[in-house]
Amino acid sequence: MTTTKKTQRRPARQPAQRPKELEQLPSEPVDLDAPSGAEYDEIPVFTLKGKTYSITDRPRANLALKSLWLMKQHGEEQAQAMIVPEALGPELMAVLMDHENLTPEQLAEISQRVMRIVFNQAQDDEGN
Repeated sequence: MTTTKKTQRRPARQPAQRPKELEQLPSEPVDLDAPSGAEYDEIPVFTLKGKTYSITDRPRANLALKSLWLMKQHGEEQAQAMIVPEALGPELMAVLMDHENLTPEQLAEISQRVMRIVFNQAQDDEGN
């Protein structure tokens, strides 16, 4: 003897409604391929022998994102140790590495300054 099982029909699924908070959100996604066209200034990081060494006031946004990821994975100090050299770039890193009189306090101050720039905090602190 075979038994048949009745199947119940479920109502058709309705598309989700956008929450009111998101009504002003543009319907198009962010186009990461579009040129930014923005111009950036430089922020001085350190001076040596009368020359000022600077980095852009708008480092690549992925540095902040990468830093957050590294902080979660490895802790704040390790993240800073990995992000600061990338933000400074090879030229400024070479200058610092070749400076035999660099103190741990100076390095810490430079590193903190760079991380604040990466997270766009330097402008607020400088009154801009």
